[in-house]
Amino acid sequence: MNGGSRVKLRVCWFPEKQYSALAYRLKTTTRYDLHLLKGGPISEVRWFIDGQLLKDGDGSVTVMFEPVDAYVGPPQDQLSSFYTGGNGTLKYRTAGSVLEVWNEDGNGVYFGKVRAVFAFVGDPPPFRQDFLDRVTAQASVTNAAGVEITVRPKLQR
Repeated sequence: MNGGSRVKLRVCWFPEKQYSALAYRLKTTTRYDLHLLKGGPISEVRWFIDGQLLKDGDGSVTVMFEPVDAYVGPPQDQLSSFYTGGNGTLKYRTAGSVLEVWNEDGNGVYFGKVRAVFAFVGDPPPFRQDFLDRVTAQASVTNAAGVEITVRPKLQR
């Protein structure tokens, strides 16, 4: 657990009551696996996150996380102000047509773009910048949350 507090809240028309608000550091992995339904075999794949070329194997990129309070409402907003966004690290692992991405230390919510640039057997390799804008590519919007906030009624003993 990353943080917590006790808060008194009124939810809808019910009487005010004490709740436990808990924040957990969240690390999830998103896996992208490029499978084509048409065309020949792929000879090479280059992966990008927000326009940054990823090296082969393991690595990391610095991205901008947005504040959590823009994405949660009551009662989770009791803790969201502690997660202000800013620079954070996405770690990744590439292996040919597979990319795995996970949040390492982001203090908020990240939204960005993952892009796979690939070449078919017989195409020039997709390394040169002038070639990257003219090749076959697949893109996807992605996101990563750095924290999960839950609010539940205080347990009676």
